[in-house]
Amino acid sequence: MRCPKCETKMQARQLPEHDVANVFGLLSVVVKNLPALVCPKDGEIILMGGAIEMLSNELVKALLNETFPLGGCEIRFLRKAARMTQAQLADLLGVDRVTVARWEQAPESNVGVATSIAIRTVIRSSEQLVALVSPSPPPTTFRAPPRPHPARIELDAPALQVAV
Repeated sequence: MRCPKCETKMQARQLPEHDVANVFGLLSVVVKNLPALVCPKDGEIILMGGAIEMLSNELVKALLNETFPLGGCEIRFLRKAARMTQAQLADLLGVDRVTVARWEQAPESNVGVATSIAIRTVIRSSEQLVALVSPSPPPTTFRAPPRPHPARIELDAPALQVAV
C-alpha cells in the first residue's frame, strides 16, 4: 500500500504507544503495541479496518468493566456502540432525552457513580452488545469503590495483525 500523501510504500510497524482517541470520539485512548502501516518518508499512519473494529470492541469491554464515573464522550461512544438513539437510552434509564443530550455535550464532566452504573447496565444488556460482553458485570465491578476518572484509557493490542 502507498502513502496517500507522498505515494511512498508504507511499511508494517508496531507502534509502542499511539493515541486513537480521535478515531472513537473520546478524549484520550492510548493503545500499546498497535500494528499499523507507517510511511517512512512523512510518518503518516494508517490503521487497518479490522484493527479499528477490534479496538472498538476492546474499548467497549474496558469501559463497561470499569468503575469510574462516565464522561459525556464515553456515554456517547457506548450508546453508539449499542446502536441506540439518545431517546432510546433515555427511555431505558427513565430520564428525558434532553438529559442524555446534556450528558453527552459535556465531554469532560462525569455523571456520577449511580448514573454511570445505570448506563453501563443498560448498555451491557443491549441486543447489539450481548455477544460482545457478558450479560452480567463481573462480581467485583460494583463492589469495588469507584476510582477517579483516568487521564487516559490504555489498551494493549498484541493480537492485532497488519497485512501490507
